[in-house]
Amino acid sequence: MTATSRFFLAVLATFVLLCPLDTWAACEDGQLGTCTRNGCKGVRECVGGQWLGCEVPGICGKPPVSVNDKIQVDLAVPGTEVGVLYDGTDAPGTFNDRSKISVVVNTTSVALVPNILAPAFGKSVIAFAESRQPRMWPAGWTNAANTVQVPLDNNLRFNVTFWILAGNFATQKTNAAAAVLAVNNAYKVEKAGVRIAFVTVMDAIAIPAAATLTSTSPMQGFQTQIGFNAGEINVYVLGTVLGTATSGLNFNGTPVILLGQNALTFPQMLEHEIGHAFVLWHTAGLPGFNFENVMWPSISAHFLTEGQTFRMHFHPSSQLNVFGLRATQRVLICGEPMTDECPANNRRLWTDGSLPPN
Repeated sequence: MTATSRFFLAVLATFVLLCPLDTWAACEDGQLGTCTRNGCKGVRECVGGQWLGCEVPGICGKPPVSVNDKIQVDLAVPGTEVGVLYDGTDAPGTFNDRSKISVVVNTTSVALVPNILAPAFGKSVIAFAESRQPRMWPAGWTNAANTVQVPLDNNLRFNVTFWILAGNFATQKTNAAAAVLAVNNAYKVEKAGVRIAFVTVMDAIAIPAAATLTSTSPMQGFQTQIGFNAGEINVYVLGTVLGTATSGLNFNGTPVILLGQNALTFPQMLEHEIGHAFVLWHTAGLPGFNFENVMWPSISAHFLTEGQTFRMHFHPSSQLNVFGLRATQRVLICGEPMTDECPANNRRLWTDGSLPPN
């Protein structure tokens, strides 16, 4: 090594001792600077001449919190279940009559559903509950968190008059009371939203026309020759109807029903014929029904679908509407299939015998 080289290294060492390396630091200790991480604005601090990592707020940079909408049904029976059908548009697209079941706490049930972005189809929520009328309520969904609050009303209550034309009057009166009790219990279990309120049983056996009127006689013959209470379901108990003592018929959606003299011992018959008065039709051969449905021609059970319950209440020709019991509510003419506003006739929110919800 030459003398010149040794002199240069000595000078360099002296320079390093006099001028520490942090003279070239990236920043000054304690200095703060702005930064961005995962698209979020933050702050970084200078320590030891070097910038630390970018610090952002704790809620920033995390996956977005999912938005839930809420369907709240009020004034229901505590401890029971509420079922809803709702329409809307979500990320995959539009949907019609999606279902949800929730339990009533106090008198309110709350169902949380993934964010619904906008209304679609019927733009509504339809709620069904024990001892309450089905209710259709508008749903104005947005992409924010929304709550649709549906208030329920008590059962619709209708009256029935039994006109006894055949059999022992005292026995028939007892049978009528038992049949009404069974039908009301079925309405409660099936969440039909109706109830027989006041019952009158009239002894018409001694009226001369009682011996001559048959199930082939015109409806007006029973009304004018036996009696008729307007605004009620009128049930005439004859010796036979359509040739048997256990059959029944309804005059095409009217409030007039004929029952054979032994039919009251089979309450499903009374419920079936009242169903016709409420514009329900026979279900034999229709998809989604079997013999367990109360509107099957050969009746063996009390089951009603929520689609049938909807039609009982909303069809303008149902005696519930003819009697003016739903004067402030909407009416809709619904056929068999689902439409924008009507659930399908066979739609079930709960199991009906051997048939599951659909």
